[in-house]
Amino acid sequence: MPSFELKPMGSTNDKTVDMGAVFLRGGAAMAKAVPGIDDIVWTCPRQPLPLQFEGRVPEDLWVATYDSLRARYDVDLRYQRDALSNATGGLPFIPCCVPCIVYRSIGRMGQMQAAAQASEQAWLNLAQTEQAKYAPYNVHVTLATEMRTQSTGAGSHRNFHMRKVNVGLKFEAADFPMPTSVVTGAVVTAVGPPPAMQQMDRAVDITAELERLARLYQAGALSDEEFRVAKARLLGTQ
Repeated sequence: MPSFELKPMGSTNDKTVDMGAVFLRGGAAMAKAVPGIDDIVWTCPRQPLPLQFEGRVPEDLWVATYDSLRARYDVDLRYQRDALSNATGGLPFIPCCVPCIVYRSIGRMGQMQAAAQASEQAWLNLAQTEQAKYAPYNVHVTLATEMRTQSTGAGSHRNFHMRKVNVGLKFEAADFPMPTSVVTGAVVTAVGPPPAMQQMDRAVDITAELERLARLYQAGALSDEEFRVAKARLLGTQ
């Protein structure tokens, strides 16, 4: 079965940022353009079961996964709106207010970094939880990511860079057939993949963990020594 992803593919929110309103009302005007969770259009529906899972995964399992992912994404959307609304402290983007806006943004950097780390951990927890649920059906679950331009700082201190962002879940099933009893739930014992598949899964897990360590290191959550030791332990060189 080819892999597929459950993630947002668009939004029904057609609001655009009114630059005139931004100058008068600051980040609150930008926050209105961020879609709500009910505006999101997903790559797969909640029901019926995706074609790739027919005869393989119970429909109630898929529905629960869809709802969990939707709730996780909703948290990030709410934070985006709050962050934009509070970015300027209600001050307009006019010359006399810019120094206060910059000072306020710099003061919130620690809070923003902590929120980003909490979000990253929540996404990892979601992927691990769903992987455990789908393992009995020989379906491998990982995070779906996208590269997006993000900014840090404010005013003359603002920098733009590309960053990998978690947006959903990726599903990939083994090619070997599944016993009917496992699909129907009559047998609760997991049917493990062959050794070659286990080795591939292990390689995927190590790659995902290395990417996570790199993101934490780049975010400043790990020191040089902590990053070196963690990577060495993961690769079995220490």
